[in-house]
Amino acid sequence: MMPRTSWESLRLDFMQLRAECAINPPIAPAGRLTAIWTAQPVPAQGRWRLNYWNAKDGSGITERFKSRAKYAAALRGFTGGGEDAFPFGLTK
Repeated sequence: MMPRTSWESLRLDFMQLRAECAINPPIAPAGRLTAIWTAQPVPAQGRWRLNYWNAKDGSGITERFKSRAKYAAALRGFTGGGEDAFPFGLTK
């Protein structure tokens, strides 16, 4: 078996999260977690927020999603830290 790359591992992690937050599998295999961009009045600025459909996140889906997005940012060379890494991992 060929070892997985970091990107392949990240893809599989996101697919797992997608399956865990499905509304009604297999009919609606995803949908309870959304990443929403909120535009700000200042040009080219805004912020990301996560919205979990029923606001009951006992499985830690949102935190795991943020963690995976931060990992994506690190793979892309982001050197900052904290919450700045989360949006960087969702954009570009």
